[in-house]
Amino acid sequence: MRKNVLIAVLAIVLVVAVTACVAQPPTPPHDHFGETWTGSALYGLKVNNTGGTAIYGLASYHPGETYGVFGQSDSDTGRGVYGLTSSSTGTNYGVYGETNSPNGWGLYTPDRLYVGANAEVYGDLDVLGTKNFVQVHPADSAKEIVYVSFEGPEAGTYMRGTAQLINGEAIINLPEHFSIVTSDEGLTVQLTPFDEWLQLYVVQKSAKQIIVREANSKNGRFDYLLQGVRKGYENHQVIRTRNKN
Repeated sequence: MRKNVLIAVLAIVLVVAVTACVAQPPTPPHDHFGETWTGSALYGLKVNNTGGTAIYGLASYHPGETYGVFGQSDSDTGRGVYGLTSSSTGTNYGVYGETNSPNGWGLYTPDRLYVGANAEVYGDLDVLGTKNFVQVHPADSAKEIVYVSFEGPEAGTYMRGTAQLINGEAIINLPEHFSIVTSDEGLTVQLTPFDEWLQLYVVQKSAKQIIVREANSKNGRFDYLLQGVRKGYENHQVIRTRNKN
């Protein structure tokens, strides 16, 4: 008798379980196209995905100006889009952008760009304005000193210093780093004697060494300025086709 009751109970449980499984429809994907949510919270939308991309935006409409992700903040100290990588190891990016178009931009801003630390550029840097370094005026913090980078039609390098003639000759050994980055072709040297008049001339010049002599074998001191061209950029094209983008 008890055995028959137990079998009946198990049968009922099995039927209920099967019915429940069949009755539950599959969970539909979240679809919130066109919806606007308004409220007050620390996060308007917070997604925690332990397996991949938390939020993925795709604007598949081809012509026109579209946005995969658009962020806006009305706060006077807000951020339209804020990216943070919490891992303290590895090569990671707070915000990463790329483009498949040869005329596109991985990152673009029509306004000012602020970088709070070092910036590394693995390519050419084109600037329509000037390239400045700025220092706060030491006597007036309301002012600043703005120096502009020297510009010319070549990727120039230089080395300068002061040398001493001994028995009418000065051998100037240049630092290794200068010869590593500077071509031997196109070097020019300027010599400026001081304290007395000297007839100086260059006997030998390379990115590693300069040899200077005085016409009357006199001793004395002089300043020198050696200018060259960066290796690999000897054929820099000053005039090029304009990129209208």
